[in-house]
Parts: sequence; structure tokens; C-alpha cells
Amino acid sequence: MNEFDPALAIDLDRLAPSAAASSDWSDVLARAGHRRHPVGLIAAAVLVLLVALLATPALGIRGTVGEILGVRSGPRVWTIKLVAELTPVAGSGSGTFVTKPLPSVIRIAPNGPPKWFVRFSAEVSVTVRFRGLSGPATVGRIRVAPPRGSTGKGFVVRLCGPCSSGTTIVVHRRGLIAALVSGRGTAEIATAAHPGGELRGRLHTT
Repeated sequence: MNEFDPALAIDLDRLAPSAAASSDWSDVLARAGHRRHPVGLIAAAVLVLLVALLATPALGIRGTVGEILGVRSGPRVWTIKLVAELTPVAGSGSGTFVTKPLPSVIRIAPNGPPKWFVRFSAEVSVTVRFRGLSGPATVGRIRVAPPRGSTGKGFVVRLCGPCSSGTTIVVHRRGLIAALVSGRGTAEIATAAHPGGELRGRLHTT
């Protein structure tokens, strides 16, 4: 029969933990290859993005940052140009009608599905060029057809008369640009021998 040594019992009690030690999860995750991201670093990154979004209008790059972050902002301005290649419908010759680039504004509705609104400038500047006609150009004009499926009427815009090749004319006519963009405009050059038009071509956007 073994004798119980009180001193040995005291030493064993001192060495044994009173309760199971909790796991050191930081150490476990570190050994597994995981790293904790400091909260301060994440907050700093969010702050940098917010400052960039607010400050970029002064730098002229609001649209770029907005697109990166998925934010659509403000109107977008773009330009179009109208061109007509003129070919003879009577007589001879060739020519072109070319407009100065037209600024327009596109807006996206802030709520609901995207809706596009286009606003064009109020005037159009047209340059007329031609060669090889049967005689001097007496009239340059644009004929606008009525809208498709509409009971409305078309109209004619007189550009020059007599006309010289290379002439630039500025036209103010309400609804003209919208009609031309929709493909309803035809340019003409007439001569004394062909008053109904010696050269003709449909205006289209480029």
C-alpha cells in the first residue's frame, strides 16, 4: 500500500490548471494564414473614396469616378454633325452639305428606369460646297418632310440664293435640328436650268 505524500499533492495541484484554458484564436488564425484587417485601415479607405468623389468635380473627373463607383451624375454633353452627299438628279455636278458640330445634352432621370432627354442648340451652321453644275447655283435649300404617320406638313428652309461654293450659312429655325436628326431632311442645289433641284442628298448624322 502506497503512502500518500501531502507535499507531493500540493505540488501537483499547483501545476494542474484550475479550468481548461480558452483557445487563442488570433494565434490559431495566424498559423492558418489569415490576417485580421485593422478597422482603422478600412475606415481610412472609405474616407479616401468619399473625399475623391466629392473633390473630383473641381478636377473635372466627376464622371469618371462616378462611373467607377456606379454613380451616374449630371448631364453629359456630346456633339453630332449632319452631312449630305449631293448627287445630280438633273443636269450634272456634285456637292456636299456639312453642318458645324451640334452640341446636345443628355440627362438621365434620377429615379426609376433610365430615361434619356436630348436638348439641341437653337441654331445650325451649314457649309455648302459644289462643283460641275450646268450653270450658277441659284438656290440652296433644305426640304423637311412631315413626320411619318403624321398629318403635319413639311417645310423648306432657304439657305442661299445665289450660292457660292464654300458659303457658310447660320440658320435659326425651331424644330429644324430635331427634324434633321430624325432623317427627314434633304439638301438641294438648284440652277436656272433645273429650278426644282440639280443636286440632291439626304442629310444624316455622323
